[in-house]
Amino acid sequence: MPAATVVRLATDDRSGPAADFEYEPDPTTILDSLLPKYIEARIYAALLNAAASEHAFRQRAMKSATDNADELIKSLSRIMNRARQDSITTEIMEIVSGAEGARPAATRRSRHRFRNTARRFTRHSSTLESRFDNERALS
Repeated sequence: MPAATVVRLATDDRSGPAADFEYEPDPTTILDSLLPKYIEARIYAALLNAAASEHAFRQRAMKSATDNADELIKSLSRIMNRARQDSITTEIMEIVSGAEGARPAATRRSRHRFRNTARRFTRHSSTLESRFDNERALS
């Protein structure tokens, strides 16, 4: 279909151009050709909008999953470190206890002080970690 052309029929030099126009082809033919193109453009824009929304949703979901995984890693690392620390402290206490029986009484007192210090250290570090966990949960 040829492009629409507009032909001006009358002009008045004193008052400007007159409002008499003739369209070729007629307005119904122009509307019949433009309406499907308009509808197609609107549908295409809606599909693009839906694709962009889905992409943004997937990005937010992946960010949330990454944040949750990082938090889980930190939590499990803390638990493993605490278990390793308890294991090391227990092993040191067993070594000290075994060595106490073979030492004279004067030496046993100094080993007893070491064992008490190790116990206090374990309790103190556990208290600090639980305080850290509580503060993190509140924030």
